[in-house]
Amino acid sequence: METKFTAGGYDFTLVDVGGQVQERRKWAAQHNDLNGILFFAATDEYDVPSDEQEGKTRLQVSLDVWEDTIHAEAIAGKVAVILFLNKCDLLEDRLKQSPKSLKKIYKKYSGGGDVVKALEFLQQLYVSRIREGSAVTNSQIYVHQTCALDTRQMQVVFQSVRDFVVTQRMTRANLI
Repeated sequence: METKFTAGGYDFTLVDVGGQVQERRKWAAQHNDLNGILFFAATDEYDVPSDEQEGKTRLQVSLDVWEDTIHAEAIAGKVAVILFLNKCDLLEDRLKQSPKSLKKIYKKYSGGGDVVKALEFLQQLYVSRIREGSAVTNSQIYVHQTCALDTRQMQVVFQSVRDFVVTQRMTRANLI
C-alpha cells in the first residue's frame, strides 16, 4: 500500500510492506529512490507466537525482518533507517502484570519489570543485528520509543524523523 502526502514543505511517499511475507525480499529493489525506512517493532510481542514461523515469537520474526531489511543490497548504507520501538505503553502494562515475562524468553535480560531497561534491552537486540563491516552504521539508525496512538508524541517524532531523513539525504549529496 502506498500513501503520498506533503508535510513541512516536503513530499513523502510511504510504502507499507508489513505483513507481505512473500514480497519482503523484492520490495527494496523496486524503490531505488528511497530516502528512509521506517521500521515499526511491537515491543509488547516478545512472547507472542508468530503466525509466520512456527517456533518463533513475533519479536524474533521482527528481528529477522529487520536484519534482512537493513542489509538489503539496494538500501544498505544508502538511506536513513528509523526504528520505532512501538507500543511502549502495552509493554509497560505487560511488565507490570508479569515482571519476569521478558526474562523467560531472553535469559540475558536482567531488568525485571522496569520498562526503561526493557526498552534499552530490546533496542540493543535490534542494533546488535548490524553486521560487522556492514554498509549500515549506528549513525544511520535513529531509534524512537513510541506509542503510535499518542498523536502529540507522534507529531514530534515525525518532525524529528523528517529532519533526520533530510540531513541524511544532504550528507549523501555532500551538501553538509
